[in-house]
Amino acid sequence: MRDLKYIPAFHGLRAIACLAVFAVHLQQKSDVSGQVGAFDFGLLATNGNTGVCLFFMMSGFLLSLPFWLRDADQPAQRFEPVRYAAKRIGRIVPAYYLCLTALVLAGHANGTVDIALHYLFVHNFTDATVYSISDPFWTLAVQAQFYLLFPFVLLVLRPFIRAKAVAFVVLLAVCVGSYAAHASLLNWASTTEHWPIDPKILSPDEAAIRVSTLAHLPHFFLGMLAAAVFAGLMPSDELSSKQNEDGALPGHPINDVCFWLCAIGMLALLAVPNLDASWRFPTTTPDAKGHIDDTTMVGRYNFPYVPLLVAVMLITAPRCVIARRLLELPPLRGLGIISYGIYVYHLPCLGVVDKLLRGGETGTQSNAWVLASIGLVMSIAVASASYLLIERPLIRLTRRKRST
Repeated sequence: MRDLKYIPAFHGLRAIACLAVFAVHLQQKSDVSGQVGAFDFGLLATNGNTGVCLFFMMSGFLLSLPFWLRDADQPAQRFEPVRYAAKRIGRIVPAYYLCLTALVLAGHANGTVDIALHYLFVHNFTDATVYSISDPFWTLAVQAQFYLLFPFVLLVLRPFIRAKAVAFVVLLAVCVGSYAAHASLLNWASTTEHWPIDPKILSPDEAAIRVSTLAHLPHFFLGMLAAAVFAGLMPSDELSSKQNEDGALPGHPINDVCFWLCAIGMLALLAVPNLDASWRFPTTTPDAKGHIDDTTMVGRYNFPYVPLLVAVMLITAPRCVIARRLLELPPLRGLGIISYGIYVYHLPCLGVVDKLLRGGETGTQSNAWVLASIGLVMSIAVASASYLLIERPLIRLTRRKRST
């Protein structure tokens, strides 16, 4: 069985993803703006939610990669649900529960039901709770629900272990089907006169149905498809023991060409209003400032164009020459290692700094650069402490259990 113990460049990509999400909430609190030619910095900050897309796709990529790397003549490994659950819980629960508990004690929750739904990772099922305690928390519910779904996806793919091309086609069909299912649901919800759920719980016109797990399954599946391509392009003798000491796979300039073309294309799509509005499916009309409401779109994150560009970047980044070196620089790699903590803690940190800068006044905007600098430093400090004291010990514990 082929194996990769470390995927180079992925920590750097995680760092970029968490900084992109940080920019979204910075823009909301400071109204970041500015334009150079067709390049709109405010729009780019707003579209920083594409970092969520990158996180989801990387999750699908990394979870499914062992399946795609498994040799056909190797016996199928028995799925161990306890070990799988322990690793997933150890990765996302501790930092989330710590931050959630702190926010609950600070009075950010709307009652017992709101609190219970958040601790159970199902708060994304109602409009009243999807964004109630902290905006980014809805993505953790989606991530946890995908963790529950993933073993069943493997169960569907397992019969095709000896025919990876067939497995790829099956997964592609599932990816397209999940997009079509969500699009059909939104279309029915907007036209039916007999919505079966109390609109006070789940309205067909509000956020919960549009940022549901179903809405994001195409992104997870696209990440899994990217992993299939990545594994298929890897020669059979490229084992982990053949990697360099830093974990790097052999690079080639053609991968850099593909990576940078995708990065430039994605930057243009996310920062140029006309491109942002038209290069998504289906297209929509921007507002007077050239911005559009991404929550009203099927697929989100300029689907399918930006997710496809992200997929190519995931495939090529570990095999690049220049891009890999940049993404493996210590500052980016370090941020990538604690990126989950930054993602979880950054909005409360920004809120504290914003309140201090405004002196308690609600009608003023904080200075963007001061808020960004202090907020990011505070987020990194809290995330680092969380990683060193809570997350890393639990990650090592689950790995030790795996080796015993």
